[in-house]
Amino acid sequence: MKSLFTVLAMAASLLTALPVHAESLAQPDGSAAPSLARPGATIPGPEAQAATLPAGAAHGVPMQPAAVQAATTPASASPSPSDATPATAIATPIATPAMPAAAPAIPVATPAAAVATPAANAPVASVTPAATAPEPVAPRIVVAQINLSKQRMEVIVDGQPRYSWPVSTARKGYRTPTGSYGVQRMHRRYYSRKYDNAPMPYSIFFNGGYAIHGTTDIRRLGRPASHGCVRLHPNNAAALFALVKEYGSANTRIIVTR
Repeated sequence: MKSLFTVLAMAASLLTALPVHAESLAQPDGSAAPSLARPGATIPGPEAQAATLPAGAAHGVPMQPAAVQAATTPASASPSPSDATPATAIATPIATPAMPAAAPAIPVATPAAAVATPAANAPVASVTPAATAPEPVAPRIVVAQINLSKQRMEVIVDGQPRYSWPVSTARKGYRTPTGSYGVQRMHRRYYSRKYDNAPMPYSIFFNGGYAIHGTTDIRRLGRPASHGCVRLHPNNAAALFALVKEYGSANTRIIVTR
């Protein structure tokens, strides 16, 4: 815009400096136009005017003043630094440095127990302590061990020796069977049907007709004297009978060894 104003000002100054022809100032009725010359100024003649016109104007070629040509002809001169705007400055936006991407938010896991809210009227379950497993109990057992060579009976209760008594087993010509036996039947009062209805108190039968029982022939305890049964003092026979009743026939073993 500043360049345009400058060109227009130059054209105006040149136009005022050019000579004015009288023909061009004639009035429509043929009278001479009033003179524009300043008083005392000399108007040059046609030859002098032709000498001052640019080349080509004297031959009838209409010429435009230089200032007008400059105004109508596109200027090839470079624009002033203040008006010129680099194309790259308009076409290329100013690069803005990229901001670092925000770190993704790490979700914080909330325990379900902390979030869950029990219902207002929900019943509160009572906590029952876990039942403690009972201590393993060793099976209660009674073992009556009879040694034929020693003619003795050892009574072991729950693995601990409790009694040691003298016995009488089969005398010569008879036998007392050896082995390990359970209790078959028990009789507090019993009489032998085979041997003269002899009394057999606190009888514990372990193998057919063979039994542990009390005897009245206590003098021979500690040596063989019976027909095959195992004889005991009546008091010892009663103690053994009561022990087997307490622990049960299923928990009683009778072991006979030589």
